[in-house]
Amino acid sequence: MERQSRAFYIVRSNTNPIVGLKTCKDLELIKLILNIQKEGGTTSAYSKLVKEYKDTFEGIGNLENKCEIHLKENAVPTV
Repeated sequence: MERQSRAFYIVRSNTNPIVGLKTCKDLELIKLILNIQKEGGTTSAYSKLVKEYKDTFEGIGNLENKCEIHLKENAVPTV
């Protein structure tokens, strides 16, 4: 991996983030996936699932119990 450096300024202010999309991409902190593929039959399967569990897919969701999300140690974030 190529070494890169960036200048950062620390400020006490409620402003926009200093690490923007371009810097995140340049530093390989995120990976953009710019394609969409449709698999055969998924639309009908999706519609059937939403219809069967209609109350689950309406309104604002709320998890009743405490939840934890565990990621693999080598997980790579994507946007």
